[in-house]
Amino acid sequence: MLAAKGVGTVELADRIAGNTAGVLMEKKTYDEFTAKYGDVTLSRVLEASLAGDLTFAYTNPYTSSTGLNILTGMLYAFDNNDPLSQTAQQKLLDYQKKSPPVAYTTGVLRDQASKGIIKAMVMEEQAYRNTPELKSYVYTPAGIRHDHPVYTFDYVSKEKQEAAKLFTEYCMNDESQALAEKKGFNLHDDYESQENGMDGAGYLAAQKIWKQSKSGGNPIVAVFVADVSGSMGGAPINSLKESLLSTSSYISSDNYVGLVSYSNTVHINLPIDTFDEEQRAYFSGAVKALDVEGNTATYDAVLVGLKMLAEKKEEIPNARLMMFVLSDGEQNEGYSLDRITPIVEGMDVPIYTIGYNLSSGSAAANQLQKLSGINEASLINATTDDLINHMRNLFNVQL
Repeated sequence: MLAAKGVGTVELADRIAGNTAGVLMEKKTYDEFTAKYGDVTLSRVLEASLAGDLTFAYTNPYTSSTGLNILTGMLYAFDNNDPLSQTAQQKLLDYQKKSPPVAYTTGVLRDQASKGIIKAMVMEEQAYRNTPELKSYVYTPAGIRHDHPVYTFDYVSKEKQEAAKLFTEYCMNDESQALAEKKGFNLHDDYESQENGMDGAGYLAAQKIWKQSKSGGNPIVAVFVADVSGSMGGAPINSLKESLLSTSSYISSDNYVGLVSYSNTVHINLPIDTFDEEQRAYFSGAVKALDVEGNTATYDAVLVGLKMLAEKKEEIPNARLMMFVLSDGEQNEGYSLDRITPIVEGMDVPIYTIGYNLSSGSAAANQLQKLSGINEASLINATTDDLINHMRNLFNVQL
């Protein structure tokens, strides 16, 4: 992919820790699958999924090498002659209509699997071996190997090249390889990568194809709910504005977007509408105008956002609904989380929460985690420095 973008590299090693990606199935699901379809292969997994016999979840191919690996394998299974063909693209679109939403991270899949929510998914073997909750699952390698090759850029100095070589040699020594094996690497050494018909340019094209088909052809309706209470003053509100403005370009123009802000009370800053150039301009202006004051009525704002989504759903029955809540603190005004939980569950709207510099394990972090957990979304607890990157990746998956 780097080469396809014109970036020169120098390979130092084709492998420093052997690994594979693959399909993970709960044991009962695995037994039922193999009884009907035979050995686990990507083409058979897709066949079972399209037939309604299996729900198969995978990760974001923009940020997950496993997700990209499996996506390209899926496209190849759809059309062996040309995995980027219109035939393959249409079959992927048909598949996405039946598949669960793509997970932001492998951790989200792991959590859903440990709760019994999904029965089949993608995962690297090393991660599987280090997740005790998944011991009842059966792992089958698929796609290309994940052997962690080492490269440097071709423009780095001779001294840095030599340092990189020394690091690579250290990784390859007996002690390091023994540690890798202890950590779950260097298994399935007999597994050979499966053909997917892709070069670097093909991988980049596959990501774009997925971006266009990930919602199964159904429009996405999203509401952003922004905390503008007093505690958001200074760096947090500036970070919120910058992150929304910088990452809104990753939201597709055929989606629908609205904006709500809240402190003691809730304001609809931007009603939901198609995210065309005009709506983008209104969104930008509304974000720039956000100002802080008062307490934190988070769940009052969530209810307002849900009402907006429900009203738009009446207008667009096939829409997929979602919400993004951006906050730095716990609710201290209005409705409680317990009070609104049955409503969120009943509407089945995933609520992605984005926390600003939250302390791990704090009451605020726990509340946002619980809110996201109601319908199996995720919490991004990000510092100001990496927030934009996290949000860009999230929007690539969801919007």
